[in-house]
Amino acid sequence: MVWRLAWCSNGYRGWDDLSYREWLFYGRCSGFGYVKRYGFGHEWWDFYEGFSKEYYYGYAPPIHAKKPVRFRDGGIILFISTPPQTRKWYLVGVYGQASILDEPEMETTLWELVPSKCRSVIREETALKLKGADCEPLPVPTYFVIKARKEYSTPMPQPMLIDVKRDLKVGRLGQAMFKYIDMETALNLLEKAVDFIKKLGNVQGLWISSETALERLARLISYIYEGGFTPAGREERREIDAFMVRRRAEIPEHNLEDALCENLQVIEDGLRLIGRQMPVPGIGRADIVALDQQNNLVVIEVKSGTADDSTLTQLLSYMHGLKCKENREIRGIIVAEEFTRKLKQAATSLPHIKLVKITIEKAENI
Repeated sequence: MVWRLAWCSNGYRGWDDLSYREWLFYGRCSGFGYVKRYGFGHEWWDFYEGFSKEYYYGYAPPIHAKKPVRFRDGGIILFISTPPQTRKWYLVGVYGQASILDEPEMETTLWELVPSKCRSVIREETALKLKGADCEPLPVPTYFVIKARKEYSTPMPQPMLIDVKRDLKVGRLGQAMFKYIDMETALNLLEKAVDFIKKLGNVQGLWISSETALERLARLISYIYEGGFTPAGREERREIDAFMVRRRAEIPEHNLEDALCENLQVIEDGLRLIGRQMPVPGIGRADIVALDQQNNLVVIEVKSGTADDSTLTQLLSYMHGLKCKENREIRGIIVAEEFTRKLKQAATSLPHIKLVKITIEKAENI
């Protein structure tokens, strides 16, 4: 399922002094009523490391008043949020092997978790909430009843921009705080997150290291493939099993990259490898960079499964970054099993972009 959170600038790792001061001095905050009134959200501690070595304990509105009745133990929660005064949505974190408790397992107050150096600017009415002296509308001071195993859960190293309609398969979120999504949609979003994190590398200021996030997401995806979780909803078990067989047939992108680098002629005659996962300053890492027969640079973006217009956007970013650096003409190639209609239409108007379709069978025989 997908759950909306109030915005947090530090990865939901605890008290967010920057966001609180933005609210205190400039009135900037998430659109949630509680946060507008008191300047903080209980979800700021959803990925706090100090509660437990094995588990994250979190909150998501309005779980104190309404629990998602279709959610099952061992499920997956994809947390999304939108920064103040914007209309853009971001994936900010993932809970795997999650459960919703009947009662909180901790008795600490939030005030104890606020760094002492940050307390002097906190307003009295906010401090009362943090100290548990005034719990309304929550029944207890720390209503952390969402529990998730850390080894299957992670904040995103950086927020990942998403398209609600395309990535979540919903027309709009409206006033709903959470939405149920199907297995395929969840897996597609998780795999998109993996691709996003791979390209980040380890730049400064990440909410969590890219390596840790990738390790946890890989473990979660494997857990799903192994049938460890049956999604809430009306899908028949046989449909889910058929979907799993189809997903297992897809080749992981890093394996596909390895195979293609060994034989670039599969993509285009005369290509010569320069490097893979090459850093492009300020953007990320290009999957493969090569030279063609005319010694032009070629940037190759590899996608296991279906490539869409976001793949094209990423490729164009790499091409622009390398063009500025190298001061030469650059071509781009997208290699994938399928292409969306929108991507095909866009590529027809870009003579320097080429789409190369590669089947699973062909990739396995490289």
